[in-house]
Amino acid sequence: MRKILFAMLGLVAIGLWALPAMALPGSGGAAVVDGPKVRSEVVPLENRAGSIGATARGERFAGTMSGTMIKQSAVTTSWFLYPGACVQRALGTWSAKLNPVADSLQPTAGFPNSSGYTDNQPDIAGGNNTIAYTRADQSLAEILWHVVDVATTTTQRPSIIAGSRSLWCGKFDTNFANKVGYPNLTFQILYFDTGTHSSAYSFNFTGNLSSEIGYDYNTFIGGGTSGGIALDPLTVNRTLYNDMLPMAGVRDAGPDGTSQQIVSFTGSFQTGQTVSMNPGPGLAIDVGLAAGQPNTVAYSITGIPAIHRALYWVFTADCLYSSEDGLWPEGHGQIADLVSTSDNGSLYNDQVSAGTLDPFQGNILVGTYGSPGCISARVAAGVGELWQLAPGTENVTSDICSPQKATASDLFFEGGDPNTNLAINHQFNSVVTCAFAVPGGTASIAAQWDEYFDLPRFAGYVQYSEYRWFKDGQWSLWDFTAAGGGVAGGANQAWLTDGDELAKAVQADSFQVRYNLQCITAFAADKSNCSNSQTNALLYDNFRIQVTSGTPAPIFGIFPGAIAQTMFVAGSSSISFTELRSMSSAPSRTPQLAHECPPARTETCQPIRAASSTPATTSSSLAGSSIAAGIRLVRRWLNTCPMRSSS
Repeated sequence: MRKILFAMLGLVAIGLWALPAMALPGSGGAAVVDGPKVRSEVVPLENRAGSIGATARGERFAGTMSGTMIKQSAVTTSWFLYPGACVQRALGTWSAKLNPVADSLQPTAGFPNSSGYTDNQPDIAGGNNTIAYTRADQSLAEILWHVVDVATTTTQRPSIIAGSRSLWCGKFDTNFANKVGYPNLTFQILYFDTGTHSSAYSFNFTGNLSSEIGYDYNTFIGGGTSGGIALDPLTVNRTLYNDMLPMAGVRDAGPDGTSQQIVSFTGSFQTGQTVSMNPGPGLAIDVGLAAGQPNTVAYSITGIPAIHRALYWVFTADCLYSSEDGLWPEGHGQIADLVSTSDNGSLYNDQVSAGTLDPFQGNILVGTYGSPGCISARVAAGVGELWQLAPGTENVTSDICSPQKATASDLFFEGGDPNTNLAINHQFNSVVTCAFAVPGGTASIAAQWDEYFDLPRFAGYVQYSEYRWFKDGQWSLWDFTAAGGGVAGGANQAWLTDGDELAKAVQADSFQVRYNLQCITAFAADKSNCSNSQTNALLYDNFRIQVTSGTPAPIFGIFPGAIAQTMFVAGSSSISFTELRSMSSAPSRTPQLAHECPPARTETCQPIRAASSTPATTSSSLAGSSIAAGIRLVRRWLNTCPMRSSS
């Protein structure tokens, strides 16, 4: 055994020695593209362990960690979701059922509050929700940019840069791993009306900037014009911004083609930054440190063309590594103060928030919209809640083995465009059940559902479900129903049943489940836009929640790609490695604990230009990349060369 271990270490050393030169984001050569871990196929319920597997096999679950049930009192099983269940929850007449049942999303005899299941429900916009399910547009973020002042408790805010107030893109949240900072999955816009300019100008501020290096960005965009008007060309139009944002944007875009990406900052900055206007045609990226707390330093962006009266500071964060999950512990969000232009003077210096709205529901922090000096905090417009009931005749699928799903009487949830049945670029929407109380003495809570998904590689869309629980006086963050985390993708083109045990809800007061369809651009063919031609991408039906009494058993969730890399049996076995499944062919990072989004990432390389002539790159990041690449070389060799253990 020792011989093999030493041989493996030797191979790592050889792999490191033989590596080609590697370019990192800070050296102007490569950038990494984010992508969560993916379950490329659904494991049938009958093949799963635990209570959910035993139920699918028609067995009574009777097992402990040792495999022997030491003591088990009489158990009862009840079903919480059935036709009209959420309506009855709203009416206060709900009661659990003692016989197996699911919410079939159909008007059903024997269930008196199920008559509201009709095409296009829930009609929330029309104030006519007759099924009591709700929806969530997760592409629409809360506004984070605001004026923070010294009156806020110091443990709930960052340090003020100057005077009594600063501009802050962040929040205090008791559910965050780092309570003060920024969340995952956000798209924040700070609009500046800098006034008119007769020549190129500089934008200056004092800032404390820190965002996950290579994934989260502070991007400055010059608005140019829209129809020849320079006041506010991009407004909150997500599509217009996306063309100029990392990772795959270009410098010039916008309604008139005159909007421009000026520079993007990523990483933690400890020294002052002076950068010039992006010369194009690609993106300009100024890269800070991969570790270490940021310092409050001076920033100056020079040579901004006079056409850019409107400046947009766009902060984007992906689904991982932020203050929320604690995996990016550097800093407390984005903080700015003493903001000015070289020709028109001060824009922000200790002003109290104006407290009014702009025409796009943004919060005006300074000044009046339409007049020079206005600063407004916004978020990009959402794609839509979208989920609604639809009959099988409107959503005919490729599943010839489920002819009943193509009938007019069969209703199910559709998550795309209600008119074309197409998935929509950048959508991230959820259908949400009502909340249920957890009975005392609960041993297991299992959620099941039927789904049809056609989510092929490079389309960019994934499916996953989440739940949250109410405990100790507050709701938790949403977490994966799958104990090991991960999203689902693949062109199954068939109706199937999926489900998970909700382990963290068992000892809570209440719980709630939601079912998602998300566009993750890292999985799209161009890394920027999900497919606009995916019909019936995801459909849901037959929601079930099964609650069993007794003594809770431990649940271990291990994603397939996170299992041990080697296995020896009886002293003689070939060594095999299981790579993390991903919709990208690139190798994976080490999986981390999940929060709002699946935790592992894939890394691929794309050209990128460093805006700073002296970008910060730590030697540790270079060493880590080299070691990982060396290990990958060893894995490839070992996969083709079986080895035997020796005593």
